[in-house]
Amino acid sequence: KLFEQLLQLGAKQVQAQVFSSEVEAIIEDAQKLLSGFDLGQIVIKIPATRNGLRAGAHLSTQGVPVTYTAVYAPEQAHFAAQLGANYAAPYLGRLEDSGIDGLALIAQMQTIIERSGADTRLLVASIRSRGAYLSLLQIGVGAITIPPRLFAELLDRHATIDAERVFLADSAG
Repeated sequence: KLFEQLLQLGAKQVQAQVFSSEVEAIIEDAQKLLSGFDLGQIVIKIPATRNGLRAGAHLSTQGVPVTYTAVYAPEQAHFAAQLGANYAAPYLGRLEDSGIDGLALIAQMQTIIERSGADTRLLVASIRSRGAYLSLLQIGVGAITIPPRLFAELLDRHATIDAERVFLADSAG
């Protein structure tokens, strides 16, 4: 029901997480999530484990869009690209929490995917600041999830709001 509402509101795709860890069960989860939707409307999110990669590869060969989640190493991003995933999703904040230079690691993943020639894109999650968002854009990451609290910091610019006031005043007078 929620996915239907999101698509009716204009979402082009909705990501849906599987809830199993064995290959066949992951594929069954995906089939349940896809039921009733056109191919391409639902992207199946699967952890980038051995079983997840196997199940995702099977789904990709059937034309099902796949996102591999919990991508914490460059080779996982490479496997995702080689297996035809639409997205590989590293978690920047969680990488940094573990003491890793998350931006450097994601930059390495981005380079690997670009050099592979695959259509796979990084979908970076766990963004906590405007600086991290801008850094991701600089390294070429084009798909970034942001928490609602970050919207104001990214979108609200005093100069833009002031300019809008002037435009509205000019058009009224």
